Amino acid sequence: MERTDLVDHADGFFFLTDDLLDDQLRTISQKTGPRLRPGAGALQLHTATEDGMARVTVAVSDTALPAPPDDLELIDECTYTTALGAQRLRHSWLEETQGQLRDPITPPGPARVHVRMYEVPGPHEPLVSGIEVTEHILLHIWNQIL
Repeated sequence: MERTDLVDHADGFFFLTDDLLDDQLRTISQKTGPRLRPGAGALQLHTATEDGMARVTVAVSDTALPAPPDDLELIDECTYTTALGAQRLRHSWLEETQGQLRDPITPPGPARVHVRMYEVPGPHEPLVSGIEVTEHILLHIWNQIL
């Protein structure tokens, strides 16, 4: 099942973290992939633009990564582990996201989390309020239970 909503990416990034956030952010590596920077129980996702609102679509599976889309470009991929699970998207200032992405997107418990990031080409429709949507990101996630 896919879920889509908006994520604020001030400073050019947002997060996928354990629902119970503690010191996970300290483990994020600044020397890894071009857009995905994993840690233990946390992932920093970098956007193509510095500030704004990104439309983020998430497809999660517990058996394998979803099939890659034929018409989208793979931007980055990574794997990291979580001892706690219940991964949730968070805005750049660590606030919980709203709407369809409000709840954790993976179940609780130890897991190896595989993530692929795709870019959905624009133009992107602005919000009804007129706020610009800077990009659309598709995340494929395989939550491999340990």
